[in-house]
Amino acid sequence: MIISFESVKMETINKDTFTEEDLTTKDAIWAVIYDKDWKILIQDHVKLNFYTIPIGKIKSWEDIEAVMRAEVFEENGITVTGCNKLIEQEWTYDYNWLKARIRNHIFEITSWEWELQNKEPQKHRWSRFVSLEELRKMTPISDATRIYLSLLKDK
Repeated sequence: MIISFESVKMETINKDTFTEEDLTTKDAIWAVIYDKDWKILIQDHVKLNFYTIPIGKIKSWEDIEAVMRAEVFEENGITVTGCNKLIEQEWTYDYNWLKARIRNHIFEITSWEWELQNKEPQKHRWSRFVSLEELRKMTPISDATRIYLSLLKDK
């Protein structure tokens, strides 16, 4: 399923926050990971200063699912053993100084092996599982997290 969203004005974001790669990436992965108590893995992102589900960039030649598996392992020490692609979603970010069109590939991780670790402390202050109730109170949250929560609005 492909979902398209309208352009979003991001006037408060300083372009110095982003690298050239950030601004030219066209595809990204999002990974939704639940623990046995149905809490969602959330990371406190250092660079962009928001709470987010695991996210990562995809280069044009890379396999989407392989990138998702690698990102989840590299950031958190989680080996994905099963997943479903939930949706593919297109988004246009309008930064006043640049428009970037991103295609997001959202995966739900159905099985995994892990010893949760924050393997990239330079990128994430912490990584932990939080309840949906707790997550809905957290601000600011990433677009990825907000959109996933909108898919769960009835839960």
